[in-house]
Amino acid sequence: MMKRNGIVFFVMMFLLLSCNIDKSTQAIEEIKATDIAFSEKSKKDGMNAAFLEYIHENGVMLRPNSYPVVGKNLVSEKLLSGDDSKYSLTWVPSFADAATSGDLGYSYGEYKLTMADTTLVGTYVSVWKKVDGKWKFVLDSGNDGLSKE
Repeated sequence: MMKRNGIVFFVMMFLLLSCNIDKSTQAIEEIKATDIAFSEKSKKDGMNAAFLEYIHENGVMLRPNSYPVVGKNLVSEKLLSGDDSKYSLTWVPSFADAATSGDLGYSYGEYKLTMADTTLVGTYVSVWKKVDGKWKFVLDSGNDGLSKE
């Protein structure tokens, strides 16, 4: 009887862990796909439209020489109110990971900021939260200075 209970316990633990691994694996793929779609939206419709679509209501953006800008409304007002038609911001995620719960994760990679006469390359990180079945970033930060192309 004791041996059978041990086997049942082992099988139950395996199934429980497998479910968490599946949630995490699925979330990682979803985060990568969301990050790519986010960049494509930025290329097609402009940075402002993309960031406003993908930011969480309480999202935070960290920018150089600035206090954190907190909340979608304040981000829109302070960071995304200018004309974004004179440049293009795109990026490619290099890596993503997610919590075993499948509702929180992050991605990072390299971005390109292309202007009329130059292209700047840098790195970024975004922290993602799944809300009502959609991934929204809750934190976004970029680091410039990798190179000029």
